[in-house]
Amino acid sequence: MATILVVDDQLESLQMFSLVLRRWGYRTRTAMSGEEALAALEDEEVDLIILDYMMPGLDGFQTFERIRKLPFGQRLPVIMVTAYGNEATRRRAEEMGLDGFFMKPVDLQMFSELIKVILGSQLPVR
Repeated sequence: MATILVVDDQLESLQMFSLVLRRWGYRTRTAMSGEEALAALEDEEVDLIILDYMMPGLDGFQTFERIRKLPFGQRLPVIMVTAYGNEATRRRAEEMGLDGFFMKPVDLQMFSELIKVILGSQLPVR
């Protein structure tokens, strides 16, 4: 069973994503900031990260850049979600190499399909 790290500073979003992912059969780990996410990655292996864009401290892009610098970070898939993005934010996500980008509220069918594609084709991260 895959483990997904959900990173969002909004408790409602964090709980909603965790609930949906668990119903789909995934284990979840949560973090409420980029800093907390980076600490979680030191403690536990995850297969995918769902990362909010707008967070205090490190935003989603800054967190993503730090994840990529980890020894296993180049192979760790990351999907960004945001309530505050626009087309420029989407382009930036693509240019930076994120594996997916969704505006909130997320289309759960498309979200589920992307997760299945990513996790189905993934080699072990560590």
